[in-house]
Amino acid sequence: MNLIALPAFTDNYIWMLHDGVDAIVVDPGDSAPVIGALTSQELTLAGILVTHHHSDHVGGLEPGNDALAAHTRWCEQLRAKGAPTLPSSVAQERMINPFLRCAEPAVVQAACEHGAASTSGTDVFAALRRWKNNFR
Repeated sequence: MNLIALPAFTDNYIWMLHDGVDAIVVDPGDSAPVIGALTSQELTLAGILVTHHHSDHVGGLEPGNDALAAHTRWCEQLRAKGAPTLPSSVAQERMINPFLRCAEPAVVQAACEHGAASTSGTDVFAALRRWKNNFR
């Protein structure tokens, strides 16, 4: 089996698993990369796994987070070259991923503005998850 990350939109990937003949894609929010990969690799689409709806990227949480700004610029440069921005590291994610930053004041404030029941880490995380699910 082969696992391929297909760049989609400006900040996402569609995962394709294939055996050289048949392919399954996960959360294909954009058909063009999937069709392109299926065609170029002469694969048959055998299935689609939808784990959630799209338009789900939570942005704007930490305007003062220099690590996030630098990571965003780095990702944009790589994507402009058609290069992948994955994998990441736990250390990197701890600096940029709001779900791993539930005690950071800017993340707490944003979560509270989006319905967090309190400033506890659990409530902040839950509010981020709801926000991500309903982001449009």
